[in-house]
Amino acid sequence: MSKITPDPPVNPLYKHDKTSDRVFAHYNLPPLEPPEPYKLPESLYQIRTDVRSEESLTTAYELLESAAATAYESVENLSGTNRKVVLGVVRLIELAKALVDSALNKQVVEHS
Repeated sequence: MSKITPDPPVNPLYKHDKTSDRVFAHYNLPPLEPPEPYKLPESLYQIRTDVRSEESLTTAYELLESAAATAYESVENLSGTNRKVVLGVVRLIELAKALVDSALNKQVVEHS
């Protein structure tokens, strides 16, 4: 059933009291105030600050090699669209490996 008159605009400065909290809780109504914005959780992994960039790039390269090996292994058991998607992931991994390899080669030249 539609109402003839609209609800009045919600005033962001309006604070409800404990009685209205009980009413909202009783009828399972959402609170008047907007919920807190979702905050992304902190990363599970943290990189030490004393790690040299060459070590970071080497580790990244090794991780990409592992990811490529895993993707190649799963491609053998897939067909159709799923196979194409995983091959696309392999291609992205290979591109990332090429970028990391290029950065490592530049660092070796600079240190020599």
